[in-house]
Amino acid sequence: MSASSEKELEARHAKEEEELEEKGKAHVEAVPAGKGKVVRTEAAEREVDQWKFEMKERQSDELDELQARLAGGGVVAAAPEAAAPKEKKKSLTTGEKKAAAAAEAEAEAEVKKKKDEKLRLKKQGLRDVERKKEAELELERAKNPPVAPPPEPVKGKGWGKGGGDGGGGGGACRQFQSGNCTFGDKCRFSHG
Repeated sequence: MSASSEKELEARHAKEEEELEEKGKAHVEAVPAGKGKVVRTEAAEREVDQWKFEMKERQSDELDELQARLAGGGVVAAAPEAAAPKEKKKSLTTGEKKAAAAAEAEAEAEVKKKKDEKLRLKKQGLRDVERKKEAELELERAKNPPVAPPPEPVKGKGWGKGGGDGGGGGGACRQFQSGNCTFGDKCRFSHG
C-alpha cells in the first residue's frame, strides 16, 4: 500500500503543478496593457514564483509526513480515535498515561524540530542571497569609486564674488563693453 499511496501523492502533486502552471500563465497574461505593463508583468511573475515555491514546500512536507507515517515513526495526521466510531476507552494506568503522553510529546518535538530545521535552512538561504548581493555591490563600489567634486578655488580677500582677475560677479560689465567703465580693475563686474 505504501508504494501506491506514494504514487497517488506524486500523481496529485504533478496534477497540482500543471494546474498551477496554467494558473500562472493566465495570471501573467491577465496583466492589462498600458503604462507600467513591464513592472506589473514582473510583479505577476514574482507572485507566480512565490506560489510555486509555497506549493513545493507544502508538497515536500506532505511527502515527508507520508514517509514518516509509512515508516511508523511519525505523528499520524488524523488521530485513530477521531476516525473510528466512539467506543468505550479502556482505562489506562497512570504509568501508561505518562508513557503515552511522553511518546506523544516526543513525536511532536521531533515534528517541530524538523519544521524548525527547514525554516532555519530557508532563512539561511535568504541570508546567503543577501550576502552575495552585498558582496557584488561592494565589488562594484571598489571598481567604480565615487568621483570627488573638484576643489573650489581659493579667492582670497578683496576679490569679490565672481571669478576671473577683475573680481566681479553678476556677469560681464556693460559699461566696459561700451568702453565707458570708470572703475577699472576695481569694477565688481568682469571685464573679460
